Formats: sequence, structure tokens, C-alpha cells
Amino acid sequence: MGLRVKFVPAICGSKVNTAIAKMNPGQVILLENLRFEKGEKKNDKDFAKKLAAPFDYYINNAFAVSHRDQASVLAIKAFLPSFAGILLEQELEAMERVLSPKDPLVVVMGGKKISTKAPIIKKLYSSANKIMLGGALANTFLKASGLEVGKSLIDKDGLSLAKKILKLAKASDKIILPVDVITVEGLDKKMHLTKKSVVRIKPVAKITKHEYIVDIGPDTIQLFSKEIKTAQTLIWNGPMGLFEVPAFKQGTIILARMLAIRSFGRAYGVAGGGETVEAINCSKMGHYFDWVSTGGGAMLSYLSGDKMPGLIGLIKK
Repeated sequence: MGLRVKFVPAICGSKVNTAIAKMNPGQVILLENLRFEKGEKKNDKDFAKKLAAPFDYYINNAFAVSHRDQASVLAIKAFLPSFAGILLEQELEAMERVLSPKDPLVVVMGGKKISTKAPIIKKLYSSANKIMLGGALANTFLKASGLEVGKSLIDKDGLSLAKKILKLAKASDKIILPVDVITVEGLDKKMHLTKKSVVRIKPVAKITKHEYIVDIGPDTIQLFSKEIKTAQTLIWNGPMGLFEVPAFKQGTIILARMLAIRSFGRAYGVAGGGETVEAINCSKMGHYFDWVSTGGGAMLSYLSGDKMPGLIGLIKK
């Protein structure tokens, strides 16, 4: 912004009121983190009223928290005229565009918990041409299909849900799982390589009980890339493996580049999620995506059709 920003170590009350009273036109102040106040997560109306007291308007520019029913997101709107910020409007325009996609729609999903991904798979299933799964999400589906996944990270609570989704998808070929993976035997407790570690590229049908799946393999990259190259609309959320360990991020980075290249003029590409954005930054190709969302959970919630408390009652341009 090119402005000097003053920090006020308070959320509401006399310190905030005094700081605002001393402000000159064009000045900006930053208040303390709302998460330190218990009333925030409880969506407490009294707390929201105190938050609103010094101000004339409320503007929500934070798509990333708009799926939460918290005081600064929901309750505060009862006390101030409330508007959508420019970034929030841009986020919603991008989300709506992929919900009414130009065919073919290709969805790439990774990450850990199936519980957070299942609603979006269900929502997009009818409109998507292909839904490609990687990471621990794929591990859970491989386990649900009866394959050995060794010591790999899975969502145990999501196994029954994965079986239901696979049963639904059996009549079509919409859901694509990895055909080969990178495995490691002999990781330490921090999931890092040791001198005794053995790294292999293996078909998913030949994983042993002592191995960890840490990334997608070259045949899977080729398979996923083939589908990406046909897409007119792309959605990406979640890494393809143990992305936080540098040695195991190659599959995710390669797909990030493939998705970016396809998004550059040929298809409309939207990506979101913390690790997804990190992968895009590592690929140095973020500028090729049509939209990189500031929200991970919020993006999933919106695309899944969940209620978005932060969007209720906002006046748009």
C-alpha cells in the first residue's frame, strides 16, 4: 500500500477507540489477532457489537475465512452496513466460472482427509469429465479398493466413504487413481530419508506392507498429464504426495507446471489450498493460472455447495 501501518495491541475497547480518534485521513491501523478472543470462534454477538462500535462500515475481503460462522465474519454484520471487498468478488467470480464449466472439466485432488474432499467430488461428479486423485487421498482410495498401501498415510475414518464413491464411479471411468507410485522403505520418525532408506518406483498393485507411498510415479504423471492436456476447465486442490519433504515433491511440481501450461490461454484454471499455492510458487508459474485462490477450506466449501456464513447479507457492487 506504500503506507506506514500502525499496530494497536487490542481488538476493541478504549485503546482502539483512542487510536482511531487520533487517525488522519488516509492512515491505516492494524488491530490485534481476533483469534485471541474467545468470542470470535463462538460467533458471540456481544463481542461482535464491541468490534463494530468504532466503525461505519464492514467490508469482508477475506474469502479464506468466509466459510466460518465466527464473530468477525458473521455476527458483526448485524451491527454495520456490510459490503463485499474487491478480492472477495473476484474469488466468487472465479468459483462461479468453474461451477458452470466449459467442457471438458478436469479436477485434480490431493491432500489428506477424504471428509473434506468427498463433498466436492460429489458436487462436481456430474459435471466433471475426469477426477484425478493423488496424495494420501489416493492412498485411502487404493486401500478401499483392496490394494496394499503399506505404512502409507491414509484417512482411516474415510475408508467406508471411499468405498461408496468407488462403487458410484464403477460404471464410469471418471475417477482416476495412480497406476504407479514412489515408495520408500526405511523412513525415520520425521518421514525423512536415512542411509538405510530404499526408494523405488512401483505399480500400485505391488506395494509391500513395509513401504510408504510418498509421491506419484512417472506413469501416473503421464496419465494425469494426458487428461490435463484435453481440459477446457481445470480445478486443483492438494499435493500429490509427501510434498513437505523436498525429496518427494517432484510429482506435485511437475503437475503444477502441466496445469499452469494448460491454464495459459487454453483452459480456465483455478487452484487453491496452502500446499497447492506453495507448489505453484515453487514451480514459478503462478502467473499462468487464471485464478489462485486465497482460500483452501473456503474454496472446497463453496464449490461443494456448503453454506458460507461470511457471504450472507453482503452488498456487492
